[in-house]
Amino acid sequence: MGRGEPVIVVPGLGSGAWGTHRLRSMLGEAGFIVRDWGLGVNRGPGDNFDEWLDGLTENVADMRSQAGKKVSLIGWSLGGLFAREFAKRHPRQIKQVITLGTPLKDFDTGTHASGLFKLLNRGGEPVTPQMRRRLSESPSVPLTAIYSRNDGIVSWQSCILDAAKGVECIEVNEASHLGMCANREVISAVAQRLAKRL
Repeated sequence: MGRGEPVIVVPGLGSGAWGTHRLRSMLGEAGFIVRDWGLGVNRGPGDNFDEWLDGLTENVADMRSQAGKKVSLIGWSLGGLFAREFAKRHPRQIKQVITLGTPLKDFDTGTHASGLFKLLNRGGEPVTPQMRRRLSESPSVPLTAIYSRNDGIVSWQSCILDAAKGVECIEVNEASHLGMCANREVISAVAQRLAKRL
């Protein structure tokens, strides 16, 4: 199924490689070449967002070079926002972005995770007005947004975008936010999307 398609998974806020292990393992078994993002626990970008995003550059470039193909990025929750931002900066490196329970709009009101962000970032605000404008711009690569009405942390309405070219929204039924990367329905939807020829 995977035909050696290269994939990098970006974890959610407060999570790391352990939080996406099942997703990566099952995609690997399906024939994809899958890596963790390689930056440890996702604590958010801190003060310099662009410098922080640069941490992904080497991992993506190395994977693309080894596979000889563009890389697909999967981002869980806050990781999906970072995946989108990276794809905006490096569209020639990225095949597509898949988000899992990621707030793509209503960044302040669409999630209950702002307290965790402040805890991990010494009280910093999750989204400044300038960052809100930036995050509202979509990347030029195809985007698939996977969401659940049973998320429990991120409002499902904030995880979907209006129909547009290159945007697909997929609803999964019984996935909780914390269980997204271990849910069979989510993983199946991700694998099917990754296997499509774009």
